[in-house]
Amino acid sequence: MIPMSIDKVPLAHNSSDATAEQLLTTVKQYMGDSEVEQVTGAIQLAQKACGDVRDHGEASLHTLRQISPLEHALAVAMILAQMHIDAVGIAAGMIFEAVDAELLSLEQVEQTLGIPVGRVVGSMLRLNILERKKNVGAQFTALNAGDAESNRDQKKRRIREALRRQQAETVRKMFIGMAEDPRVVLLKLAYRLHAMRLITRGNLSVPHSTDQQEKLAMALETREIYAPLAGRLGMSLVESELEDLAFEILEPDKYAWVQSQVELERKQWSSYVERVCTILRDEMATIGLKAEISGRVKHLYSFYKKLLRDGV
Repeated sequence: MIPMSIDKVPLAHNSSDATAEQLLTTVKQYMGDSEVEQVTGAIQLAQKACGDVRDHGEASLHTLRQISPLEHALAVAMILAQMHIDAVGIAAGMIFEAVDAELLSLEQVEQTLGIPVGRVVGSMLRLNILERKKNVGAQFTALNAGDAESNRDQKKRRIREALRRQQAETVRKMFIGMAEDPRVVLLKLAYRLHAMRLITRGNLSVPHSTDQQEKLAMALETREIYAPLAGRLGMSLVESELEDLAFEILEPDKYAWVQSQVELERKQWSSYVERVCTILRDEMATIGLKAEISGRVKHLYSFYKKLLRDGV
């Protein structure tokens, strides 16, 4: 189930530090007892499978904060819960990390949590296998490595061409996953959002390290593929955060400047937006209409794009 309120639920940035208790508290706000029980079962299964495991196949990502598969799963599940995704989707997000790390089998998942959860996890596994066959990070690193490609414009063109090919392929795979179950794409977006939150907390100051190239590649892929996908699904809050996180990694100096400018004016803008919303609500009420009206200050990358359009 993709909830109708998916873009009205704020995504707390501290979901990366989520606990099982916090996750259950969140899902109880919108789920019935049977659904909460299914999520509880997924948490218990993940806890039993992961234990104290701290590393597996995607070490380049997880070692940024030495995050365990269980911590990663809880954070992703919390993001999904904040979106008000159903119990099957959250259970799949909670248990996928253990299956991907080969700590659990699909058969165990289906026996414990049900066939629908197993199907979503299986679709995620197939999508990941397809993606690993053609890694945009490796392409980005190879194109950026060494001095063989001295012409910067030519190098940028090659990177853009490689990314366009990857974008088309990734979108195709995403829609294959969506055809199997729409929850798959939501899980992919939640995993990417959590990963981007993690790497922006890491050390981004080493310009030529392998880790830095991987971060740049991941940020570029996020900005060009995952953020637009979230936007097309009507998930503008997720789209905005993904764009801002990618902006912070790809262009840190410009990000810092835009952030400083926005902070100077944010209080004034926020006050103005709230006044306008209040006026509109009052006017609607006078003619007997009950309307939900909200406003927000532009996110940083959107503000930056506007400055570019205005020639600033």
